[in-house]
Amino acid sequence: MPPVHASQPRKTNRLAVGGAVVLALAAAAGGAYFYVQGEADKRLAAHLDAIRAGLPPGSSLTYASAKASALSQGATLTQFALKVDGRIDVQAERVTASGAGENTLDAFDAETVTVRNPNTAETVSLNRLHVEGIDARAVAAQLGGDLGRMQAADLKDVRWTRARANGVARLDVQAQRSVKIADVEAEQKGEQRQTHLTFKTVEVAEEGGDKPRLTVNQVELSVRAADLMDGASPADGVKADTIGAVSVDRLAMTAGGTAVVSVGHAGYTANATPGSTGLHVKTTVKDLEIPQSPRLRNGEFGAIAATMTELGYDKLLLNVATELKHDGAARTASFGPITLSGDQIGSLETTAEVLEFDLPRDANELPKLASTVLKDIKVSYTDRSLTERALKAAAKQRNTTVEAIKAEAAATVDGILARLSTRDAGIATALKSFIAKPGTLELSVTPVKPMNPTQLAFAGMMAPERLPDIAAIRLVAR
Repeated sequence: MPPVHASQPRKTNRLAVGGAVVLALAAAAGGAYFYVQGEADKRLAAHLDAIRAGLPPGSSLTYASAKASALSQGATLTQFALKVDGRIDVQAERVTASGAGENTLDAFDAETVTVRNPNTAETVSLNRLHVEGIDARAVAAQLGGDLGRMQAADLKDVRWTRARANGVARLDVQAQRSVKIADVEAEQKGEQRQTHLTFKTVEVAEEGGDKPRLTVNQVELSVRAADLMDGASPADGVKADTIGAVSVDRLAMTAGGTAVVSVGHAGYTANATPGSTGLHVKTTVKDLEIPQSPRLRNGEFGAIAATMTELGYDKLLLNVATELKHDGAARTASFGPITLSGDQIGSLETTAEVLEFDLPRDANELPKLASTVLKDIKVSYTDRSLTERALKAAAKQRNTTVEAIKAEAAATVDGILARLSTRDAGIATALKSFIAKPGTLELSVTPVKPMNPTQLAFAGMMAPERLPDIAAIRLVAR
């Protein structure tokens, strides 16, 4: 069938055109159950012609055959090809819609699909796409039957239940980067259409033998359907709950066949009551492993590799966890526990309570955080060989003993704290105790009245003797 070009220019994109084709098949095939085969085929052809008429100049929609099925209440197109305004080129061996009603589909399938951008040579391909339970009544009513007017924003109103794709690949020739995904699964539930996405066996690679290659065993994402199109805002009514959760399992980056970094598991959850101003966010990173690799030693983080060598680490094995509870109405927030722990290194844990705190809507509002008021903060560090390693490295570098380094450090403590009043003698005692026998240090700072953290830090630098009058500071060694 020869291409048919539109006579009127019209703004469109790949999402809108794809959605229009799916809805056209639904509308066309919906009548197949009530018409004889010939009438059903004519109805399908008429709707596809309507799609052509809605495409911008320089666009075309062709196929080898189009059949409507009264038995399956569906339709099938073979050798499907869609070109849009020299910007997008879509091809599929077979496109099938089944179980159609008025503006609905039980299932939609596309096989051996390729989507290409002629201008950038960027290509996306997949072996098969399967979507179930498509209900597009809202969009169909809005468009008044003119599916050629569909825009990407309209697709967020299209309801569906399940979707699967396998053999997904994206190739960006200009950037020399490829992305491969073995399987993608998606499911929508509830009135808010919370969407759960699962990506299995993901690989991101750049061309070149020593270029980094990223592999992920599985990624899971939970997000509200509309926000897949609009993006989620973390403030002003707290829409971050729509993100829901992200989970990443077994991530690894290699370069030239050598491990650069790996993560056993990473997770993010955000919980909030829709329409409220409260938010609870947790993040975790487990088994983050950074080995001594040529890329680490010879790259921009060479200094870190050198320090690892001095301290006797052939790799770093870390775990990170953060937590935030925010009350937007009261403008208060609690941070923590925020923990950073490392195998044969140590564990650092922080908690803090702040007032006059507003979640920034975007990067432009980050400076407003400077006006946040600190209520209290607690920091705890438990050593698991890092301090002893550092003392031994310093002794070796200066050709002296560890005991001599400890004595010098204790004397330095006295010098630094000399300007503080006698009320803070416990700070020096705790520090000297930790230097002599590294264990756990616990620090708590509670301002006499809530104050800006910057003001507190400035007072500590410029007038440390006044700190006991500004805040209750307690340091304990265990």
